[in-house]
Amino acid sequence: MIISAVFSYKKLSDIKCQEVKVVMEDGSYRFVNENNIREQIMNIDSLILKKNMRQINTETIETALEKICVIENAEVYDDIFGCPWKFQGRLIVSVLQRTPVFRVVSESGSFYVDSLGKKIGMAPERAEKMIVVTGFMKNRADIEKMLPFIKYINGDDFWKSQIQQINRSENGEIKIIPLIGNQIIEFGDVENYREKLRNLKALYEQGFSKTGWQKYSKINLKFKDQIVCTKR
Repeated sequence: MIISAVFSYKKLSDIKCQEVKVVMEDGSYRFVNENNIREQIMNIDSLILKKNMRQINTETIETALEKICVIENAEVYDDIFGCPWKFQGRLIVSVLQRTPVFRVVSESGSFYVDSLGKKIGMAPERAEKMIVVTGFMKNRADIEKMLPFIKYINGDDFWKSQIQQINRSENGEIKIIPLIGNQIIEFGDVENYREKLRNLKALYEQGFSKTGWQKYSKINLKFKDQIVCTKR
C-alpha cells in the first residue's frame, strides 16, 4: 500500500496541465467571453501548459483575474481525470462577471456601474436595456448617491418600464426623461426618492387618467408634499 501511494503521488506530481477550461457562471453579464479569459490566463502565466499541475499557483491566477474591472469573482482549481496509468490534468477557471445597474454617459467619458458602485470601463458584448445617466457623475460620491435610487427603480416593474434616462446637474439635482408622457420630471435631489415616486405614481394613476398624458410639459417634485405641473 505504501509503495502504491508513493507511486500514485509521483504520477500526480508529473501530470502536466493540458487544458485551461473556462466556465462562465450562470447569470454572468457578458463583457468578456471564454477565449478572452483564456488569453488573460496565458498573459498571467505563459508557461501554464508546460507546467505540472502542482507547479501552478491557482491563488495568483485568481487574484490577477479579479483585478480585471469586469470580473466580480474567480475560482481556479485543478482537475485530474483519466485512468491510473494515464492521468490527465486541466485547470478549471470559474468566472462570475459584474452585473451593471446603470450606464453613465458624460463629457468625461462613458462607463457602466455595477451593484456595488464600481465602475466598469468596458462595453458588454451585447447591449441590454438599462437606465442611462447623463450630466455630472464624476466621482465615487456621485455614484453612491445615485445607486440606491436606481436600484429601487430597477426593482420596480412600473418604474423600470417608465424611466429610461436621468440627467444629473452639478448641484446633484436630477431630471427624469420618461418613456411615456413626453414630460420632463424635475425631481430635485434623490433624497426621499421613495416618497417622490409614490406621489408621482399617484399623479399618473389618479390625475393623468382623467386629463391625459400630453396636457403638461413639466412635472416638478422638488417641493415637499406637493407636485407642480406646467401646462404646454
